[in-house]
Amino acid sequence: MYIISFFFFFIEAASRISMNVLNVKDLNFLFPYFVAGEFLLLVILFIRKLALPQYLYVPMIMLAAFFLLDTGMVANEVKK
Repeated sequence: MYIISFFFFFIEAASRISMNVLNVKDLNFLFPYFVAGEFLLLVILFIRKLALPQYLYVPMIMLAAFFLLDTGMVANEVKK
């Protein structure tokens, strides 16, 4: 459960540092990391809670990586 707290802390810290220290106005670059991290955390929790086989981690990690790699399409769809 500490992983979830650290993930939210680092996302919030990255957004605060970007806004206050680096004077960034647009925080859309954090969106793919947030989505991929949330998806990965939820999948890990479900796999552990339901006692599913360990090999299910591999396709879920690959899917989370797809969320990170597909940032151009996701950002364009959100901005519409």
